[in-house]
Amino acid sequence: MPSQVLVVDDHPLFREGICRLLERDPRLKVSGEVGSAGEALEIARTQAIDLAIIDLVLPTGSGGGVTLTQRLKQARPRCRVLGLSVHDDPTHVAAMLRAGADGFAFKTQIGAEILDAIQTVLGAKRYLPPAIDAGHVMRLATSREATPLERLTQREREVFELLVAGESNEGVAGRLCIARRTVETHRQNIMKKLEVSSIAELVRLSFQLGA
Repeated sequence: MPSQVLVVDDHPLFREGICRLLERDPRLKVSGEVGSAGEALEIARTQAIDLAIIDLVLPTGSGGGVTLTQRLKQARPRCRVLGLSVHDDPTHVAAMLRAGADGFAFKTQIGAEILDAIQTVLGAKRYLPPAIDAGHVMRLATSREATPLERLTQREREVFELLVAGESNEGVAGRLCIARRTVETHRQNIMKKLEVSSIAELVRLSFQLGA
């Protein structure tokens, strides 16, 4: 039986290209292709997925690649994850690995290399692009030092995701069933921990971290 693959990327044209690439390999079958974290999780809850190919940066408010990887691994522990992005910063790659990704590839790689990355990950082996310093990435991924988002508590993370999605303090309070004053306290703590001073900076950081 071919491996069931879920493609998650917010650019329809790129998703189409990846799907056509996968169709060239009889060992693979596209079981879904979506543009947001929410859609991906919905499919993962209802279908058996062997591999998810996840873009690092997804639409604001839907949860980025790092967050989606964490949640997908919780929902489907046996599902393999291959991060895929134009971003080649080692910190981005390491963030995906820390979240549970089994490998990472660049969108600039040729099709044969992407297929090799997929089969490597499906074979329960780590894949990293030849062009990256794998040793440096793994040191970052296994470092005991917390990443910016790991400094947040679970509740602060929930508030963070709603704020970058455009919710007001009142909106966050309503969604989480907590007092507005509590939201304001969480917001201040989040700003301090992430070293930002505005919602605009918070949104920009969210994109940079694939949160």
